[in-house]
Amino acid sequence: MKLFYTVLLTCISLSFYGQTIEPSKATANNILVTETELSFSKAKDGAVTIKSWSVFNLLFRYGLSENIEINAALSNAKEETYVADILSKHHHKFDVIKVGALYNLNVFNKDNYEIALQTDVILPFDKGHENSNSVGYNLGLNLGTSLTDKWVLNSNIGYLKDVDKTNNYFYRFNLQYSLNEKLLLFTEHTANWHKDFDWTQSFGLGYYPSDWAFESVIGTGYNSPDLFIGCKIIKEFNLKKKAIN
Repeated sequence: MKLFYTVLLTCISLSFYGQTIEPSKATANNILVTETELSFSKAKDGAVTIKSWSVFNLLFRYGLSENIEINAALSNAKEETYVADILSKHHHKFDVIKVGALYNLNVFNKDNYEIALQTDVILPFDKGHENSNSVGYNLGLNLGTSLTDKWVLNSNIGYLKDVDKTNNYFYRFNLQYSLNEKLLLFTEHTANWHKDFDWTQSFGLGYYPSDWAFESVIGTGYNSPDLFIGCKIIKEFNLKKKAIN
């Protein structure tokens, strides 16, 4: 099955916007995947405007075996708050780090279905974080379905207990269309329940020539943000030991 291999930085608890669908299959054994992302978002509520930049967000994925991968993500966030177009607060720091694992469940006998279990621990990276002594965790189920040779539908559903001790429930739906072997269009809908119901909708383009890839995305949200744009570079490294003749 030719399901879309790249995954993607989770937006849960981390300051990431863009294609956020989690993968339905672990990275292959001894393969290291790195992702570097830049993004911008803007949200306005009356006279208050919040602008956020995520610069060089990082994600690492490594295949321990054919069915298990470990992964880690770190966000670098910058935020500015304006009141009546006057800068009132400026914030720049590494926020939290997410460390997790992905397990292939192998419950389907059909080639066009994949399912995996994602587990994560979320730790405040900045000692100045208001919840620096708290630990969060995330549990999600990821499903991938190859509808045709061109269309792929991915979905996530899960639960997050954030470092601020709030309970969140989320789902994501991601529909992808392959223009050819190297170009792909996608649209994604993400929703989160906490005290309120929030969602984002995005559209993007991906370019995947070989062992590296580039993605760009633009979207909006209900409640927040009003606008977000982002891009990322994905690189794959084969760490398998070469056979000695």
